[in-house]
Amino acid sequence: MRFESIQVGVDERYPDTVVDFVRNESFSVVYKFRLLEEKRTEFGEVVKVGESPHLGTLLFIDDDIQMASSDHHLYHEAFIRLAGLDGPDMERILVVGDGDGGFTRYPFAGKITYVERSRVIMDLGERFFGADWSAPREIILRPFEELRVEEPFDAMVFALTDEFNRAGAHEAFRRAVEEDWVKPGGTVVSHCGCSLTPYHREVMAEYGRIAGLFSSHRFEEVPIPSFFAPLTFFAGTV
Repeated sequence: MRFESIQVGVDERYPDTVVDFVRNESFSVVYKFRLLEEKRTEFGEVVKVGESPHLGTLLFIDDDIQMASSDHHLYHEAFIRLAGLDGPDMERILVVGDGDGGFTRYPFAGKITYVERSRVIMDLGERFFGADWSAPREIILRPFEELRVEEPFDAMVFALTDEFNRAGAHEAFRRAVEEDWVKPGGTVVSHCGCSLTPYHREVMAEYGRIAGLFSSHRFEEVPIPSFFAPLTFFAGTV
């Protein structure tokens, strides 16, 4: 078994190192950064914020990279494009996750309802990534599994960690479709993770099952430098 290590942001001024454990038989990433903050969420996850000379401010949850300030716009704009979130007819948008507040930086015409389970991550998003939780929007601070939707949305975004893809994606999409969380013709979008992870083939098989819940669907790969490989996105139309 052969492992290759790619070091990013190697600089004498930034001695702190975190190894991202997302790897397969031929890939490993080492992120070098100066640790700015480390917190534990209400659910036991370890969240780290660091500064890299090349990737900017980094966010990790349990040593898995979540975003970098240098390219987070590529991640969020993929969701916006695939779901049409910036369209004039988007009156109500449901975002599950995105605790760093990336979508708060975009001037959507419609109202966004956020579902995020961790206040710790939201606070770090505000302090380090420019999240603006003060603007008029609804914030539901609870685990996604406890969510109940009374009025359908125009579009829905799952901006969650890779653990969601490995452990609960199909059930989440099934609820969204069968419980009418999204209007007919609306879109549900999620990322399927990075193609270099050892479980990516399994995740894509799961999204193959998910595709059957929708009238139409598509996959799109988006290169995001901080992930070192394209991130796969899924969009399904109800």
